[in-house]
Amino acid sequence: MKGRKAIPNKIIKLRGGTEYTHRPERNEIDLPAKVPSCPSHLDIEGKKEWKKVVKLLEEMGVITEIDQTTLSIHCEAYSRWIQAKKKIQEDGMVYWRGRKEDKDGNVLNEGVASANPYIKILEEAEKQMIRVGSLFGLSPSSRASLSIVKEKPSKAKDKTDAFRRKKHNQ
Repeated sequence: MKGRKAIPNKIIKLRGGTEYTHRPERNEIDLPAKVPSCPSHLDIEGKKEWKKVVKLLEEMGVITEIDQTTLSIHCEAYSRWIQAKKKIQEDGMVYWRGRKEDKDGNVLNEGVASANPYIKILEEAEKQMIRVGSLFGLSPSSRASLSIVKEKPSKAKDKTDAFRRKKHNQ
């Protein structure tokens, strides 16, 4: 099926959408907001990210128990990202393939300079975090579309409503 992805009714409401800005509400499965349990396979960094993100998603009211796997993917990618960052800081951006040193640290053979393979791991983890995170509103652009609009009765709206009541009562 081509075209734009369907936007869940909860997200439309968080965006402040109305029947004028979006299609009428579709019949959707309305899952209860419930925080899923943290998967045991996550490492320490993944569990820290889980706690942080779950707290935010719970405040937004957009997390359900069925989101456990998708959120777990985000947390695993975050953990890989942290690990790759640490390895790059330790080893540097470039490593020398075939480099040989003697016992005293004197270079016998320079070898060939190559990009640290952890850079690729870091970049892939970043892409995955951005892709999955945008599903939950974890990026600035996706979060901007979820800002909650608090309706304040405007004078223009009040005048329009008063005009309509007056016109219909005549």
